[in-house]
Amino acid sequence: VGEMPAGLPSFVIPVQSPEDLKIAKELIPGAILVAFVVFLSSFAGAKKFAMQDGYQIRAFNELMGLGIANFVGAFFGAVPTQIGLSRMGIAHQAGIRSQLGANILVGVVVCLGVVLFSRYIEHVPMCVLNAIIVNGASHLTEFDQAKDLWAYATNERYNWKTRGDMLTWITGFSCTLYFGAFQGMLSAVFASLIIILYQVVNPDIVQLGFRSSDHLDDDRARKWMALDREGATREPGILVLRLEGPLFYANVERLQEWVEEEELELQEEEDIIGIVLSASAIPFMDTTAIHSLAALSKTCADRGTLFCMANTFGQTGRIAADQLEPILEDAVKDPFLKSQVRNCSSVDDFILLIRKYRETIGQSISHRLVRASTVQTKSIYKPR
Repeated sequence: VGEMPAGLPSFVIPVQSPEDLKIAKELIPGAILVAFVVFLSSFAGAKKFAMQDGYQIRAFNELMGLGIANFVGAFFGAVPTQIGLSRMGIAHQAGIRSQLGANILVGVVVCLGVVLFSRYIEHVPMCVLNAIIVNGASHLTEFDQAKDLWAYATNERYNWKTRGDMLTWITGFSCTLYFGAFQGMLSAVFASLIIILYQVVNPDIVQLGFRSSDHLDDDRARKWMALDREGATREPGILVLRLEGPLFYANVERLQEWVEEEELELQEEEDIIGIVLSASAIPFMDTTAIHSLAALSKTCADRGTLFCMANTFGQTGRIAADQLEPILEDAVKDPFLKSQVRNCSSVDDFILLIRKYRETIGQSISHRLVRASTVQTKSIYKPR
Protein backbone atom coordinates (compact mmCIF):
# COMPACT_ATOMS: atom_id res chain seq x y z
CA VAL A 1 0.00 0.00 0.00
CA GLY A 2 2.80 2.38 0.86
CA GLU A 3 3.07 5.20 3.37
CA MET A 4 -0.19 6.49 4.82
CA PRO A 5 -0.64 9.70 6.81
CA ALA A 6 -1.61 9.11 10.43
CA GLY A 7 -4.32 10.91 12.39
CA LEU A 8 -7.63 12.55 11.50
CA PRO A 9 -8.08 15.65 9.31
CA SER A 10 -8.57 18.95 11.12
CA PHE A 11 -11.40 21.46 10.73
CA VAL A 12 -10.86 24.05 8.01
CA ILE A 13 -13.04 26.59 6.18
CA PRO A 14 -13.22 25.53 2.51
CA VAL A 15 -13.38 29.06 1.06
CA GLN A 16 -10.98 31.54 2.67
CA SER A 17 -9.99 33.91 -0.16
CA PRO A 18 -11.32 35.33 -3.43
CA GLU A 19 -9.15 32.81 -5.29
CA ASP A 20 -10.86 29.96 -3.43
CA LEU A 21 -14.26 31.41 -4.35
CA LYS A 22 -13.21 31.61 -8.01
CA ILE A 23 -12.09 27.98 -7.96
CA ALA A 24 -15.36 26.97 -6.30
CA LYS A 25 -17.37 28.62 -9.09
CA GLU A 26 -15.35 26.77 -11.70
CA LEU A 27 -15.99 23.47 -9.91
CA ILE A 28 -19.79 23.88 -9.71
CA PRO A 29 -20.63 22.03 -13.00
CA GLY A 30 -18.39 19.12 -12.07
CA ALA A 31 -19.71 19.12 -8.51
CA ILE A 32 -23.29 18.80 -9.77
CA LEU A 33 -22.29 15.79 -11.87
CA VAL A 34 -20.45 14.22 -8.92
CA ALA A 35 -23.48 14.75 -6.69
CA PHE A 36 -25.71 13.08 -9.26
CA VAL A 37 -23.38 10.09 -9.59
CA VAL A 38 -23.04 9.78 -5.80
CA PHE A 39 -26.78 9.76 -5.22
CA LEU A 40 -27.57 7.44 -8.13
CA SER A 41 -25.00 4.81 -7.17
CA SER A 42 -25.76 5.09 -3.45
CA PHE A 43 -29.52 4.81 -3.83
CA ALA A 44 -29.16 1.87 -6.26
CA GLY A 45 -27.09 -0.05 -3.71
CA ALA A 46 -29.39 0.81 -0.82
CA LYS A 47 -32.44 -0.18 -2.85
CA LYS A 48 -30.93 -3.55 -3.72
CA PHE A 49 -30.31 -4.50 -0.09
CA ALA A 50 -33.74 -3.16 0.90
CA MET A 51 -35.36 -5.49 -1.62
CA GLN A 52 -33.28 -8.43 -0.41
CA ASP A 53 -34.15 -7.95 3.26
CA GLY A 54 -37.73 -6.74 2.80
CA TYR A 55 -37.68 -3.20 4.12
CA GLN A 56 -38.44 0.16 2.55
CA ILE A 57 -36.20 3.15 2.00
CA ARG A 58 -37.12 6.70 1.01
CA ALA A 59 -35.17 8.44 -1.73
CA PHE A 60 -35.60 11.83 -0.01
CA ASN A 61 -34.09 10.55 3.24
CA GLU A 62 -31.13 9.08 1.35
CA LEU A 63 -30.65 12.36 -0.50
CA MET A 64 -30.76 14.39 2.73
CA GLY A 65 -28.35 12.02 4.50
CA LEU A 66 -25.81 12.15 1.67
CA GLY A 67 -26.17 15.92 1.38
CA ILE A 68 -25.56 16.56 5.09
CA ALA A 69 -22.63 14.13 5.16
CA ASN A 70 -20.96 15.83 2.19
CA PHE A 71 -21.66 19.31 3.59
CA VAL A 72 -20.04 18.50 6.94
CA GLY A 73 -17.23 16.56 5.29
CA ALA A 74 -16.29 19.60 3.20
CA PHE A 75 -15.05 21.30 6.39
CA PHE A 76 -12.63 18.43 7.02
CA GLY A 77 -11.26 17.94 3.50
CA ALA A 78 -13.21 14.72 2.96
CA VAL A 79 -13.72 13.08 -0.40
CA PRO A 80 -17.34 12.94 -1.69
CA THR A 81 -19.34 10.73 0.64
CA GLN A 82 -21.32 7.87 -0.87
CA ILE A 83 -22.35 4.33 -0.10
CA GLY A 84 -19.45 1.90 -0.32
CA LEU A 85 -20.85 -0.96 -2.38
CA SER A 86 -18.10 -3.42 -1.47
CA ARG A 87 -18.28 -2.44 2.21
CA MET A 88 -22.05 -2.87 2.14
CA GLY A 89 -21.65 -6.34 0.65
CA ILE A 90 -19.15 -7.34 3.35
CA ALA A 91 -21.35 -5.92 6.11
CA HIS A 92 -24.42 -7.70 4.76
CA GLN A 93 -22.49 -10.96 4.53
CA ALA A 94 -21.31 -10.52 8.13
CA GLY A 95 -24.91 -10.26 9.33
CA ILE A 96 -25.12 -6.52 10.07
CA ARG A 97 -28.75 -5.37 9.90
CA SER A 98 -28.83 -1.96 11.64
CA GLN A 99 -27.57 1.55 10.89
CA LEU A 100 -25.52 1.38 14.08
CA GLY A 101 -23.44 -1.48 12.73
CA ALA A 102 -23.40 -0.40 9.08
CA ASN A 103 -22.52 3.27 9.66
CA ILE A 104 -21.48 4.30 13.16
CA LEU A 105 -19.49 1.18 14.05
CA VAL A 106 -17.76 1.19 10.67
CA GLY A 107 -16.87 4.87 11.09
CA VAL A 108 -15.41 4.27 14.54
CA VAL A 109 -13.34 1.32 13.31
CA VAL A 110 -12.01 3.33 10.36
CA CYS A 111 -11.04 6.23 12.63
CA LEU A 112 -9.27 3.90 15.06
CA GLY A 113 -7.50 2.18 12.20
CA VAL A 114 -6.26 5.48 10.76
CA VAL A 115 -5.08 6.77 14.14
CA LEU A 116 -3.54 3.61 15.61
CA PHE A 117 -2.62 1.29 12.76
CA SER A 118 -1.77 3.52 9.78
CA ARG A 119 1.94 2.63 9.97
CA TYR A 120 1.14 -1.08 9.73
CA ILE A 121 -1.20 -0.71 6.75
CA GLU A 122 1.65 0.38 4.46
CA HIS A 123 2.99 -3.18 4.49
CA VAL A 124 -0.29 -4.78 3.39
CA PRO A 125 -0.08 -6.07 -0.22
CA MET A 126 -2.44 -4.40 -2.70
CA CYS A 127 -3.79 -7.80 -3.73
CA VAL A 128 -5.27 -8.19 -0.21
CA LEU A 129 -7.30 -5.01 -0.63
CA ASN A 130 -8.38 -6.15 -4.09
CA ALA A 131 -9.51 -9.50 -2.68
CA ILE A 132 -11.59 -7.74 -0.02
CA ILE A 133 -13.29 -5.55 -2.63
CA VAL A 134 -13.94 -8.45 -5.01
CA ASN A 135 -15.38 -10.57 -2.20
CA GLY A 136 -17.68 -7.78 -1.09
CA ALA A 137 -18.77 -6.80 -4.60
CA SER A 138 -19.49 -10.40 -5.59
CA HIS A 139 -22.71 -10.24 -3.58
CA LEU A 140 -23.95 -7.31 -5.68
CA THR A 141 -24.18 -9.26 -8.93
CA GLU A 142 -27.62 -10.28 -10.24
CA PHE A 143 -26.97 -13.11 -12.66
CA ASP A 144 -30.02 -14.95 -11.29
CA GLN A 145 -32.12 -12.08 -12.57
CA ALA A 146 -30.49 -12.46 -15.98
CA LYS A 147 -31.57 -16.11 -16.03
CA ASP A 148 -35.15 -15.11 -15.25
CA LEU A 149 -35.12 -12.43 -17.96
CA TRP A 150 -33.77 -14.94 -20.46
CA ALA A 151 -36.53 -17.40 -19.54
CA TYR A 152 -39.15 -14.70 -20.18
CA ALA A 153 -37.53 -13.64 -23.45
CA THR A 154 -37.43 -17.19 -24.85
CA ASN A 155 -40.93 -18.19 -23.74
CA GLU A 156 -43.16 -18.50 -26.80
CA ARG A 157 -46.26 -17.70 -24.76
CA TYR A 158 -45.08 -14.11 -24.22
CA ASN A 159 -44.83 -11.46 -26.92
CA TRP A 160 -41.78 -9.52 -28.06
CA LYS A 161 -42.09 -6.94 -25.27
CA THR A 162 -40.60 -9.34 -22.72
CA ARG A 163 -37.34 -9.24 -24.69
CA GLY A 164 -36.93 -5.56 -23.89
CA ASP A 165 -35.92 -6.27 -20.29
CA MET A 166 -33.25 -8.70 -21.43
CA LEU A 167 -31.92 -6.17 -23.94
CA THR A 168 -31.76 -3.51 -21.21
CA TRP A 169 -29.85 -5.88 -18.91
CA ILE A 170 -27.33 -6.77 -21.63
CA THR A 171 -26.85 -3.10 -22.52
CA GLY A 172 -26.26 -2.06 -18.90
CA PHE A 173 -23.96 -5.01 -18.18
CA SER A 174 -21.83 -4.51 -21.29
CA CYS A 175 -21.49 -0.74 -20.87
CA THR A 176 -20.63 -1.14 -17.18
CA LEU A 177 -17.77 -3.50 -18.03
CA TYR A 178 -16.45 -1.34 -20.85
CA PHE A 179 -17.12 2.25 -19.72
CA GLY A 180 -17.76 2.07 -15.95
CA ALA A 181 -20.59 1.89 -13.41
CA PHE A 182 -22.06 5.35 -13.99
CA GLN A 183 -22.00 5.06 -17.79
CA GLY A 184 -23.47 1.58 -17.49
CA MET A 185 -26.41 2.84 -15.42
CA LEU A 186 -27.02 5.73 -17.82
CA SER A 187 -26.95 3.40 -20.83
CA ALA A 188 -29.42 1.02 -19.17
CA VAL A 189 -31.78 3.91 -18.36
CA PHE A 190 -31.47 5.27 -21.90
CA ALA A 191 -32.12 1.85 -23.47
CA SER A 192 -35.09 1.30 -21.18
CA LEU A 193 -36.61 4.66 -22.14
CA ILE A 194 -36.24 3.91 -25.84
CA ILE A 195 -37.89 0.50 -25.46
CA ILE A 196 -40.74 1.93 -23.38
CA LEU A 197 -41.30 4.71 -25.91
CA TYR A 198 -41.43 2.21 -28.77
CA GLN A 199 -43.87 -0.01 -26.87
CA VAL A 200 -46.15 2.93 -26.08
CA VAL A 201 -46.17 4.18 -29.66
CA ASN A 202 -46.78 0.64 -30.99
CA PRO A 203 -49.17 -0.99 -28.50
CA ASP A 204 -50.52 -4.46 -29.02
CA ILE A 205 -53.98 -4.52 -30.60
CA VAL A 206 -55.66 -7.92 -30.48
CA GLN A 207 -58.99 -9.20 -31.72
CA LEU A 208 -60.93 -10.88 -28.94
CA GLY A 209 -63.10 -13.94 -28.83
CA PHE A 210 -65.08 -15.64 -26.09
CA ARG A 211 -64.55 -19.10 -24.70
CA SER A 212 -66.67 -21.44 -26.75
CA SER A 213 -68.09 -23.15 -23.65
CA ASP A 214 -69.52 -19.86 -22.38
CA HIS A 215 -73.00 -18.65 -23.34
CA LEU A 216 -74.29 -15.13 -23.42
CA ASP A 217 -77.55 -16.08 -21.76
CA ASP A 218 -75.81 -17.35 -18.62
CA ASP A 219 -75.71 -15.20 -15.50
CA ARG A 220 -71.94 -15.18 -15.52
CA ALA A 221 -70.07 -12.92 -17.92
CA ARG A 222 -68.19 -14.63 -20.70
CA LYS A 223 -64.43 -14.75 -20.61
CA TRP A 224 -62.89 -12.76 -23.43
CA MET A 225 -59.40 -13.59 -24.67
CA ALA A 226 -57.19 -13.17 -27.70
CA LEU A 227 -58.82 -14.81 -30.70
CA ASP A 228 -55.71 -16.81 -31.54
CA ARG A 229 -55.86 -18.66 -28.20
CA GLU A 230 -57.22 -22.17 -28.09
CA GLY A 231 -60.96 -22.34 -27.48
CA ALA A 232 -61.68 -18.70 -28.44
CA THR A 233 -64.65 -18.03 -30.73
CA ARG A 234 -65.39 -14.80 -32.57
CA GLU A 235 -68.72 -13.05 -32.01
CA PRO A 236 -70.61 -13.17 -35.35
CA GLY A 237 -71.09 -9.78 -37.00
CA ILE A 238 -69.24 -7.90 -34.27
CA LEU A 239 -65.57 -6.92 -34.13
CA VAL A 240 -64.26 -7.03 -30.55
CA LEU A 241 -60.75 -5.74 -29.91
CA ARG A 242 -58.48 -4.69 -27.07
CA LEU A 243 -55.68 -2.10 -27.10
CA GLU A 244 -53.01 -2.75 -24.51
CA GLY A 245 -51.50 0.57 -23.47
CA PRO A 246 -52.27 4.30 -23.29
CA LEU A 247 -54.13 5.82 -26.21
CA PHE A 248 -52.77 9.19 -27.35
CA TYR A 249 -51.77 11.20 -30.39
CA ALA A 250 -48.80 8.97 -31.28
CA ASN A 251 -50.75 5.71 -31.66
CA VAL A 252 -54.41 6.58 -32.21
CA GLU A 253 -53.92 6.62 -36.00
CA ARG A 254 -52.58 3.07 -35.83
CA LEU A 255 -55.74 2.02 -33.97
CA GLN A 256 -57.94 3.57 -36.66
CA GLU A 257 -56.02 1.84 -39.44
CA TRP A 258 -56.16 -1.50 -37.62
CA VAL A 259 -59.93 -1.25 -37.11
CA GLU A 260 -60.53 -0.38 -40.74
CA GLU A 261 -58.34 -3.22 -42.01
CA GLU A 262 -59.98 -5.80 -39.76
CA GLU A 263 -63.46 -4.57 -40.68
CA LEU A 264 -62.63 -4.84 -44.38
CA GLU A 265 -61.40 -8.40 -43.98
CA LEU A 266 -64.43 -9.48 -41.96
CA GLN A 267 -66.84 -7.81 -44.39
CA GLU A 268 -65.83 -10.34 -47.01
CA GLU A 269 -67.66 -13.01 -45.02
CA GLU A 270 -70.48 -11.17 -43.19
CA ASP A 271 -71.87 -7.75 -42.40
CA ILE A 272 -70.20 -5.99 -39.46
CA ILE A 273 -72.90 -4.27 -37.44
CA GLY A 274 -70.84 -3.33 -34.39
CA ILE A 275 -67.30 -2.66 -33.12
CA VAL A 276 -66.50 -3.00 -29.41
CA LEU A 277 -63.23 -1.61 -28.07
CA SER A 278 -62.31 -3.06 -24.69
CA ALA A 279 -60.61 -0.32 -22.66
CA SER A 280 -59.62 -2.59 -19.77
CA ALA A 281 -55.94 -2.03 -20.64
CA ILE A 282 -56.15 1.68 -21.56
CA PRO A 283 -55.10 3.73 -18.50
CA PHE A 284 -54.94 7.09 -20.25
CA MET A 285 -56.36 8.97 -23.25
CA ASP A 286 -55.39 12.44 -24.44
CA THR A 287 -57.57 14.96 -26.29
CA THR A 288 -56.28 13.90 -29.71
CA ALA A 289 -57.33 10.30 -29.06
CA ILE A 290 -60.74 11.47 -27.80
CA HIS A 291 -61.40 13.51 -30.95
CA SER A 292 -60.18 10.67 -33.17
CA LEU A 293 -62.43 8.13 -31.44
CA ALA A 294 -65.37 10.52 -31.70
CA ALA A 295 -64.73 10.93 -35.43
CA LEU A 296 -64.42 7.15 -35.84
CA SER A 297 -67.66 6.64 -33.93
CA LYS A 298 -69.50 9.13 -36.18
CA THR A 299 -68.07 7.53 -39.32
CA CYS A 300 -69.20 4.10 -38.17
CA ALA A 301 -72.67 5.43 -37.28
CA ASP A 302 -73.06 6.93 -40.76
CA ARG A 303 -72.68 3.51 -42.35
CA GLY A 304 -74.92 1.75 -39.81
CA THR A 305 -72.21 0.34 -37.53
CA LEU A 306 -72.13 0.98 -33.80
CA PHE A 307 -68.77 1.82 -32.23
CA CYS A 308 -68.73 1.09 -28.48
CA MET A 309 -66.10 1.43 -25.79
CA ALA A 310 -66.43 -1.16 -23.00
CA ASN A 311 -64.69 -1.90 -19.72
CA THR A 312 -63.72 1.73 -19.15
CA PHE A 313 -62.51 2.91 -15.77
CA GLY A 314 -61.32 6.05 -14.01
CA GLN A 315 -60.83 9.15 -16.12
CA THR A 316 -60.94 7.08 -19.30
CA GLY A 317 -64.46 5.98 -18.36
CA ARG A 318 -65.59 9.52 -17.59
CA ILE A 319 -64.24 10.81 -20.89
CA ALA A 320 -65.90 7.98 -22.82
CA ALA A 321 -69.23 8.68 -21.09
CA ASP A 322 -69.07 12.39 -21.88
CA GLN A 323 -67.74 12.28 -25.44
CA LEU A 324 -68.66 8.92 -26.98
CA GLU A 325 -71.95 7.88 -25.38
CA PRO A 326 -73.92 10.81 -26.90
CA ILE A 327 -72.74 9.77 -30.37
CA LEU A 328 -73.79 6.18 -29.67
CA GLU A 329 -77.19 7.32 -28.41
CA ASP A 330 -77.78 9.29 -31.61
CA ALA A 331 -76.77 6.28 -33.70
CA VAL A 332 -79.16 3.74 -32.19
CA LYS A 333 -82.25 5.91 -32.91
CA ASP A 334 -84.61 3.65 -30.94
CA PRO A 335 -85.77 5.40 -27.71
CA PHE A 336 -85.53 2.21 -25.65
CA LEU A 337 -82.00 1.49 -26.84
CA LYS A 338 -81.03 5.09 -26.10
CA SER A 339 -81.99 4.52 -22.48
CA GLN A 340 -79.93 1.32 -22.37
CA VAL A 341 -76.68 2.89 -23.62
CA ARG A 342 -75.72 4.39 -20.27
CA ASN A 343 -76.41 1.07 -18.52
CA CYS A 344 -73.84 -0.76 -20.64
CA SER A 345 -70.33 -1.25 -19.31
CA SER A 346 -68.93 -4.70 -20.18
CA VAL A 347 -68.27 -6.21 -23.59
CA ASP A 348 -71.29 -8.50 -23.22
CA ASP A 349 -73.53 -5.51 -22.38
CA PHE A 350 -72.61 -3.76 -25.60
CA ILE A 351 -72.94 -6.95 -27.63
CA LEU A 352 -76.52 -7.34 -26.39
CA LEU A 353 -77.13 -3.69 -27.32
CA ILE A 354 -75.73 -4.26 -30.84
CA ARG A 355 -77.88 -7.38 -31.28
CA LYS A 356 -81.01 -5.45 -30.38
CA TYR A 357 -79.89 -2.65 -32.68
CA ARG A 358 -79.56 -5.17 -35.50
CA GLU A 359 -83.15 -6.29 -34.92
CA THR A 360 -84.44 -2.72 -35.16
CA ILE A 361 -82.77 -1.95 -38.48
CA GLY A 362 -82.99 -5.40 -40.05
CA GLN A 363 -80.16 -7.25 -41.76
CA SER A 364 -79.50 -4.71 -44.52
CA ILE A 365 -76.74 -2.12 -44.30
CA SER A 366 -76.99 0.95 -46.46
CA HIS A 367 -73.29 1.82 -46.50
CA ARG A 368 -70.24 -0.39 -46.39
CA LEU A 369 -66.61 0.36 -45.65
CA VAL A 370 -64.63 0.12 -48.90
CA ARG A 371 -60.97 0.28 -49.77
CA ALA A 372 -59.56 3.39 -51.41
CA SER A 373 -58.52 1.36 -54.48
CA THR A 374 -62.09 0.16 -54.88
CA VAL A 375 -63.41 3.72 -54.80
CA GLN A 376 -60.85 4.84 -57.37
CA THR A 377 -61.93 2.16 -59.85
CA LYS A 378 -65.58 3.09 -59.20
CA SER A 379 -66.50 -0.48 -58.51
CA ILE A 380 -68.98 -1.57 -55.87
CA TYR A 381 -67.52 -3.69 -53.11
CA LYS A 382 -69.44 -6.94 -52.72
CA PRO A 383 -68.80 -9.70 -50.19
CA ARG A 384 -67.97 -13.12 -51.48
